[in-house]
Amino acid sequence: LTSTSAFIGKSTLQVFSTYGEKGNLFTVVIAPSGSGKTPACHLGCINPIVEHLEPKIEKSIVMDDASSNGLFNHFVSGYTVPVLCIDEAHSFLMKITSLSKSPQANLTLERLCKCFDGDCWYVLKGNKGKRAGIPSARASLLAFTTPKQFLQIVWPKMLSAENGFAERVLLFYHRKEEKDLEVMAQHSGALEDFPIQSLDGVLEQIYAEHNNNPPVKYTLTATAREAFFKFAKPQDHLPNSQGAAIDVEANVNNSKRNKHVLRLALSMHVLYDRLKKALELQKGPTSHIIGLETLNMAIVMVQSLEIYKGISRMVSDTVYMLLVVSGFHS
Repeated sequence: LTSTSAFIGKSTLQVFSTYGEKGNLFTVVIAPSGSGKTPACHLGCINPIVEHLEPKIEKSIVMDDASSNGLFNHFVSGYTVPVLCIDEAHSFLMKITSLSKSPQANLTLERLCKCFDGDCWYVLKGNKGKRAGIPSARASLLAFTTPKQFLQIVWPKMLSAENGFAERVLLFYHRKEEKDLEVMAQHSGALEDFPIQSLDGVLEQIYAEHNNNPPVKYTLTATAREAFFKFAKPQDHLPNSQGAAIDVEANVNNSKRNKHVLRLALSMHVLYDRLKKALELQKGPTSHIIGLETLNMAIVMVQSLEIYKGISRMVSDTVYMLLVVSGFHS
């Protein structure tokens, strides 16, 4: 989904004439060692883009040079929405949350917030003060890291910064599962019977459809639009399974929740439509109308990830208090 969110480029999900949303996503995946972070990183992003697509289009999309200069040079050299795809991202996350920053060398949380929103990015070059840059610098972020390092060190810093970055991130947790090699071999054999066996062609089609023409405008069906309006009404609490009210995020921001729902719905619609067509050996453009089922999937996902984020906040707060108490007694 995060790869797709970059490939759809400047395309928009238009809710009504003055309200639309672009697609790029910021996703942080935390999972224990041995959970499959690296294979997911390569199969969902690195392999289909770096090894398959980039040589064809002769442009770079995936970036693991996480410097401010590197990202800026990408934008000014030839515009594509890049994916900052970083496996083992702890050192990257530490750099962007560091208090001692060299703005030209290191990305900052503030600059990443601007790249989520698609703000302009201009810098002065040379002694004559000539301005270089672009009017909209938009990027997607996909970072993989482990729970202990993230919850003890990185997440508390992101929360305490209170600059909106934490609210822009989709925080996903995946638990470790032991895999039976015999079962994996059976699944691998079954995969060979499918018309597609990797995301190479699917993502290539998504890129071609959204980057060689004017930006595509997607819309919601009437029922999906009604459901989104209902979801978007101001709400401070979400019910848990027992019916009690849980404050999932102390600083929950309805506008960010709405952004996530629309962006996820857009990426889900495009990716699933292309996957379905590929599996059924069909061609033709992606439908530009997003239905209720897809919107509901996006809503459920956002609500689920908000619970992850709320639990992560509580865990980080608890760990921080324990460290403070331990240091005090020491």
